[in-house]
Amino acid sequence: MASYGEPQGSWDSTEGHSPLRAVITIDTDLENNEEAHNSGASSSEGEADTTLVDEENDCEIVTVCQLRSGTVFRVPIKVQGQSLFAVVDTAAEVTLISEEVYRSLKSVPPILREVIMNTAGKGMQMNGYVVGPVNLELGSKLIQTNLYVAPIEDDMLLGFDLLRAHCIDLQMSDGQLRVGDEVIPMTMGNVMQAPRVANVTIRDKITVPPNSVMKLSCQG
Repeated sequence: MASYGEPQGSWDSTEGHSPLRAVITIDTDLENNEEAHNSGASSSEGEADTTLVDEENDCEIVTVCQLRSGTVFRVPIKVQGQSLFAVVDTAAEVTLISEEVYRSLKSVPPILREVIMNTAGKGMQMNGYVVGPVNLELGSKLIQTNLYVAPIEDDMLLGFDLLRAHCIDLQMSDGQLRVGDEVIPMTMGNVMQAPRVANVTIRDKITVPPNSVMKLSCQG
């Protein structure tokens, strides 16, 4: 059983200092393996630090998040009253929602600040932002917090920051979250999500010329 206490520290900049820009390095390739499925353990291999950087001194101030997950546990949650399933990801130091989910919210929270996301090992940059306040419902518990928004595959990553701040117990062996006296069952694998990729095969090798479209007979 993993239990997390109250968070410490603040991310606010101090008066008189130059503005802070969030520079986030993440690995969005969420790899799942059979061993992680069976044990319920979360993989932290390939994690990359995310820091707030002072523009003038270029010095590291606070580590914000490390994003890489081997877990496939999902839990039902409501974001601004909208129901979805969040991946329970203890390797993610911050809680994220996808841009698709953010745009679909009926009550869209304002953008507080922008962040730059450097994808670890891929030489790519993505733009993201922090929004809030956002109303969350996890079981019967009501939470108001700020969330990161990023172009991620999953609808939501329930990160270490929120688990720790609200003393949520993650019980891997039982496949459940415990929020105070309330037990919330988790589900393993994809739940109610449309396929992102469709694999198809063709019998013969076909070369498609550039800047063109070709209709092929294929088998799913």
